[in-house]
This record gives sequence, structure tokens and C-alpha cells, in this order.
Amino acid sequence: HPSGGISGNHNFAAASFTGAGGFRMVASTGMTTIGGTYTLAGPLIADGGKVSFTIPITVSDDITVTGGVLELNSATTVNADVELLGGGDLIANASVPVSGGFTQSNNSSLLGGTGTVTVTGKYSWESGTQQGSGETIANGGIDIMPGNHYLRERTLTINDASVWTGGLIYLYLGATINNNDTLDIQTDANMQHQQNPNSILNNNGTITKSFSGDGDSVTSIAADLTNAGSLSVASGSLAFQRTFTQTSTGTLFVDIADGAFDSFAVS
Repeated sequence: HPSGGISGNHNFAAASFTGAGGFRMVASTGMTTIGGTYTLAGPLIADGGKVSFTIPITVSDDITVTGGVLELNSATTVNADVELLGGGDLIANASVPVSGGFTQSNNSSLLGGTGTVTVTGKYSWESGTQQGSGETIANGGIDIMPGNHYLRERTLTINDASVWTGGLIYLYLGATINNNDTLDIQTDANMQHQQNPNSILNNNGTITKSFSGDGDSVTSIAADLTNAGSLSVASGSLAFQRTFTQTSTGTLFVDIADGAFDSFAVS
């Protein structure tokens, strides 16, 4: 229905949904399970309760989660943007290619599950949690903005130019970050270890510390780092607090500017 909603507990095991309108889940409690076939030209919105799709779906408009839980248990194609704007959860237990961008802007929001979410556009991570054994692939790069960011077990792969402008990154349960392009650190914020095992940072591109604020201006990385790319300090300091592995193809570069020696610290 173009403007309708669903509330309460429902199970559409063999239903078919096709139309130019949207789908909106508005229940404050309860769970709705969707089976059958599903093609949606309008937006998919979750405002509350829990809605679980057990079959492949195609969404040609935006997916927006402002509350509750949206669970995708089979391959889902999103031909627009995904927005986690409230305290809701998006659980992806299958492949979810997103042709647009992905915005996560609430500290209580969560992207989880066992599947792979591949974002063609920019991933804007203002705050919130990424967790589960799945992977987030940022093919359009990622902007890590001021706020609290939690990476629990999940793998984050960065495949295009990215910036980290603020906010702590909390690492749990062996989370992995793969940097395959450029990551510009424009902040004094840190990556902090929270729960064993150690998390992992694999650098196959270029990581640059380019910001020097007041005082010491140190960004600490509390993850096991393997550098097969380039590490550059143009301003301030980088401190690596776990194991550091330098491959034969990786480089360490320190820029000396205005008589100030900016440094790497490995401890």
C-alpha cells in the first residue's frame, strides 16, 4: 500500500508484494515475517517492532531504519541509499549490495549480522555500532565523523579515499579493518582496544596522519597492524600499541616540516 503500515505480529509466509508504493513497519512491539516474493519501487521504512524478510527482495528506493529491527535473511538488492537515523538495527544475514550511500548517524544504531553489506557510494559513519561476523565493504570510501564508533568482531574493508575527522573507534572481539586506499587521519582521536582477542588493522593503501591539534597530538592505534602499503605522518604523531608487522613492500614515511619532527611510536 503506498501510504499504509503494518503493526503487531504477522507471518506472510507465501505472500507476494509488488507495487510502486512503499513498505513501512510502525509497530512498537511484535514481529512480522515476510516470505514469498517481494519487489518494491518505493521506500522500505522500519519505525518500530521487528520485520524479517526470509526471501530475496529488491528495493528501488531508500531503506530507512529509525527504530526497531529490520532483518534481511536472504539476498537483498538496494538501488538507492540506506539510512540508520534512529536507534534501530539493520541485521544483514545475507549479501546486501547498496548502489547508493550508507548513513549511520545515531549512537544507538546498529549494523549487524553474518552477511556482507557492499556500499557503492560513501559510507557516512557519524556514530553507532557495526557488529557480527559479517563484513562491511565501503567501495566508495568512508567518512568517520565525531561521535562514538563501535566495531565488534565485524570486518570493515575500505576501498576508496576516506577520512577520519573525529570520534573514538572502540574495537572488540578481533574486529578487522582492511584499508586498501587512502585513509587520512584528521583528528587526535584513537582506536581503543576494548575486548580480546586483539583487533587487526591491515594497511594495503596509504594511512596518513595529517592533523596536529593542541598539545601532543597523538593518535593511538590499539590493533595488530600489518603494513603492506604506506604509513605517513605529516603532522602530529601515530602510536601503535599492539604488534607491528612491516612487509617487504610496505613503507614508513615521516615528513619533517618547520623544524618539528613528527614521529611514529611503536610500543
